[in-house]
Amino acid sequence: MRYFFILFLVLLSCKNNSKTADSLTSENLNEKSKRIWLKYGDFDEYVQYEYYIKGNDSIQNQFIYIENNKIDTLISQFYDLSLKKTDSNKYKGKIKFYSAYDTAKVENRVFRSLEFSFAQKKGDSTYWSKYKFDKNYELYFEYEDYKDESVIGYLNEIISVSLDSIRSGEGMINLINSIVIVDNKPETDNPFVELFISENEKSK
Repeated sequence: MRYFFILFLVLLSCKNNSKTADSLTSENLNEKSKRIWLKYGDFDEYVQYEYYIKGNDSIQNQFIYIENNKIDTLISQFYDLSLKKTDSNKYKGKIKFYSAYDTAKVENRVFRSLEFSFAQKKGDSTYWSKYKFDKNYELYFEYEDYKDESVIGYLNEIISVSLDSIRSGEGMINLINSIVIVDNKPETDNPFVELFISENEKSK
């Protein structure tokens, strides 16, 4: 099962696109998607996958590998998100990210970054707040209620790893870009769901 999981991580790294949150407007935030978790495996060793379902389409997002009732964070990819109300419509949030790419050899890693972007509103306009994580992938942030205490955003992880290959006298770099959709409600109008569904349709 572990071999299958490694293959799955390779496929997940292909879930990239050139568009950013800045190119998504409030027009994308109309239709809601449902979030569900499905379990695959046996009693002692299994994987839980999070899926977003919109109409007849679905995409996979987080995954958690569990063995003997313990989460193996080194081959899982998920986040923990919490909010604490501080004012009428203001909150302090905490998000911790567990990356499946923690297994990358540290001595070969050239660069690593993780950012959290989430939707905010000012009048009739929607904009995106962006925070950068520290080294332990834990982040505290301030949040002004977007809509019904809904957090709508995404995590963007970028890792570059040096390779043994040399071309034209220079070392080669393998770039990994992984995006994870973030929500705190079972139903969401997160625009990145539609974006990934569209990208998946193009790749078929």
